[in-house]
Amino acid sequence: MKRQAIDFKNPALEEHFSPILSRWIKNIDKYSVKAGSYDSLYWNIERANLSIFAAAAWQCGYFAQEEYSYEKRNEDKSRYLGRVDMWLSCDGHDYIFEAKQVYVSISQKSNAYKSKIKRVLQDARDAAKRSRDKGDTALGLVFIVPYFHKEEKKPKACINDLINFIVSIDYGFMAYTFPKNSAQLESGNYLFPGIVLIGRRPRR
Repeated sequence: MKRQAIDFKNPALEEHFSPILSRWIKNIDKYSVKAGSYDSLYWNIERANLSIFAAAAWQCGYFAQEEYSYEKRNEDKSRYLGRVDMWLSCDGHDYIFEAKQVYVSISQKSNAYKSKIKRVLQDARDAAKRSRDKGDTALGLVFIVPYFHKEEKKPKACINDLINFIVSIDYGFMAYTFPKNSAQLESGNYLFPGIVLIGRRPRR
């Protein structure tokens, strides 16, 4: 298993998001070196992970704004005032993100995490669809934080199974990192080895 990777199934997103995802990985890995096995950027709440992504965009010379009021649309096209998780401007191209975060047990004894990830990705895409407006590209963004019991006998196989599943699903872009210094990141009886990020445009 590669320790980190970036992949695009939607080539139109690669120009802007390849540098952002590279920086996102570097930020997480850099902090992991500093914190060792005591802490990580990625096992916090959704807003914290979104902030790392926004920081990566700024570091690439783009502009990002999180959590702001915005007029959204219901299925019947009526409008209401809500909040958008993040706006991003890349060389004049505007993106709107609705983000979700999911913690998943990736023990080899269960595949329940697969349906859970698909459900959360669909929720993020549906939210992005409600936020979409003319001139903007809307994307659902999902942060996946896997964990397994610290006595798991085949941790690498668990991670491999997760990545193989992620690669099999439909996404616009995907990135993951499993920092060396976070290999033993522990909370209670569980280890949190890394994070996966998926971005996908909603269906029209």
